[in-house]
Amino acid sequence: MYNEIKEQKLAVRLNKIPSKGFVYLLRIKGKPEWIKVGRSSKPNKRLTYYKTHYPFEECEYIVVLPTDHMNRLESLTILALKEKCEESLRREWFKIEEDVAIACLNSCLKKKATKEHAKLIRQGHKL
Repeated sequence: MYNEIKEQKLAVRLNKIPSKGFVYLLRIKGKPEWIKVGRSSKPNKRLTYYKTHYPFEECEYIVVLPTDHMNRLESLTILALKEKCEESLRREWFKIEEDVAIACLNSCLKKKATKEHAKLIRQGHKL
């Protein structure tokens, strides 16, 4: 019962509380089959971080989408990518075709988080 209440609260929070920003798909040019999904209120600054974090690899955005619910969109996209990918790493890197990753992101644009999504998020992805 307690977990169900927490999951319902998480679903409500993801749907109702705005989190204005951007959700992006990013890849390292030397490893194009690995795609990262992330969120940021300042994507240009975030890209600079990745360029510092991966100094020998060039990172680039595939897609950067503005949204009023970046927390929800990122979480739902991660769940969708987990269902489609061959392999994942560190919860946010997925070995997946670029067009499939873009389709997953686009399919999540209008979705609302449900208790079932919240349960999966709590089990495998910290917000």
